[in-house]
Formats: sequence, C-alpha cells, structure tokens
Amino acid sequence: MKSFLLRSTAAAALAACCSFSVYGVSPTSSLPIVTPSVVAVSAGTPVGNPCTNASISDTCIGVPLEVTQADEQGVKRTVPLQVSVTKDVAKQVRQEFPDASAVVFRNLAEALRRGLGQDDPKVQQACAAALPSVESNVHYRVLPDVRMPAQIEAKVAQLADKAFEVAQKDVVVTSGTRTPESQASAIQEKIALGDNVQGLYKDKQAVGAILHAYREAKHEGKDAEEATGAMADVIQRQVEDGVYISNHLRDNAVDLRISDLNGWQKRMLRKAAESVPGVSVHEESIPPHFHLDIL
Repeated sequence: MKSFLLRSTAAAALAACCSFSVYGVSPTSSLPIVTPSVVAVSAGTPVGNPCTNASISDTCIGVPLEVTQADEQGVKRTVPLQVSVTKDVAKQVRQEFPDASAVVFRNLAEALRRGLGQDDPKVQQACAAALPSVESNVHYRVLPDVRMPAQIEAKVAQLADKAFEVAQKDVVVTSGTRTPESQASAIQEKIALGDNVQGLYKDKQAVGAILHAYREAKHEGKDAEEATGAMADVIQRQVEDGVYISNHLRDNAVDLRISDLNGWQKRMLRKAAESVPGVSVHEESIPPHFHLDIL
C-alpha cells in the first residue's frame, strides 16, 4: 500500500505498489493517477507505523484511506492509500486533493478520534497528539449517518471556513442526501411538529400525494413506521417519474443547524453561504435550520 498518491508518479508505478478496484472497467496501468473528480472518501482505523522522514518523530500514525474517483465518463474506481499523519500532513492533503481537502481532513479527524479508543497506548497518544492539528483544518461537523457527495461537501467546507473566520464557530450539517425513506421520515417529523408541509414545498401535486398516503395510513390504523413506508413508496414512484419533492433526493442539498446560533451568527452564516457560488439559502423554522440548495 502506498503512502499518499503522488501526481508525478507514473500509472504503472501505482499498479505495482497499490491495489485498487475499478467499477465498470478492468484495472489497467493506462488509467490516469488522478481522475477529475473525487466523489467519496472513507478512512479506516489508525495504525502505528514508522515515518521515513528522519527530521520528524520515529513513530507516527498511518490512516488507511479509500478515495473513490470518477473520470469524465463517470467511471469510478476506489484507490486505497495510507496517509502518514505527520507535521506535513496538511500540506500533503492540500497538494494531493486540492478540491476535496476538507473532506479528507474530516475523515482523518474521525479516524483519529476512533484511534483514541484503541488498545495500543502508543497509537492512542499519537492520535491525541495529531488530532488538534488535523481538526484545525475543518470548521464543520457532520452528524452520524449524514451522507453527501464530496463535491457538495467541498462547498460546505468553503462556507464553513468563511463563517468561522467571522464567528469562530463550527457549522453543523444535520442532513444531506436522502433516500425516499429518509425523506418520508423528515416530512413525517415536520407533520408531528406542526409544520405546514403543504405550504412548504413548491410542487403542490407531489406533496399532496405524499400527504394523502400519510393520511390513508393513519386512517387505516398503521403505525409511524408503516406510514413512513407508504409515503416512501409514493416518493420512490415520483423519483422514477423524474419528480423530486426535495433536492435532498438529488444529492445536492444539505441542512445546517441554527438552533444554537444567535441572530448575528445566523446572519454571518447566511452571508458566508450565499457568498459561495451555486449556493442558495432558505431558512426553515420547524425544526430550525438553514436549507441549502447547492448546484
């Protein structure tokens, strides 16, 4: 396994030192080292490993990292790497992943937090020592089970950096990509909290069909889970017909927490978000959050 992906290395060298899986095509050394778009990043469990740079400590942390990339034809491949978390890691990450560095930093930080619970005390200590420097490059948090494409997260990182410069407060992402089931759950939560769901969505016919499924399920005495399933079935059929009740279903919307912000902080966050190209902000009150459509 290779320790970081070097742009100047020939493709044949990658094939010789690293294993990788390719979706849609067979592995071949003719594939470029760095494809145009990073679409996903996943970090594994930190391990202690020797550093090769004599100017730094003899022991540092290696974090297994899987980077899924897509070329211009949409062909995806996942490349396993190992990142040595040394004093130079920030520079390395920015050089190797200029358009997705924040995504990599966030995954590294999450991996280092997991490393704090490992049995090896040396790994624990190294993770604790490395974590602050990695975290300092990320000014947003993502709640568990929230997913979003890397290109969307990169824009979240941009606005989070801008907001942090002014307000010195991290952004919290509470929702991202949704399945029909999670979209149905979100709508049902709004109903339970007393929101005007019919007035919230632009496509009145689509939201009307979803609410009809909800009312029918409740009329028939079905529980919340069954009602969610009935609503999700309607949403799935709408998606198949090219109708999207929310951009969360299109992979290009996120929600940001604002319940812990004062009026000034909310204004600064909105201003930061609106300064990022392709981002539009809509404030919703039940529950309180900024909904961001990101193109």
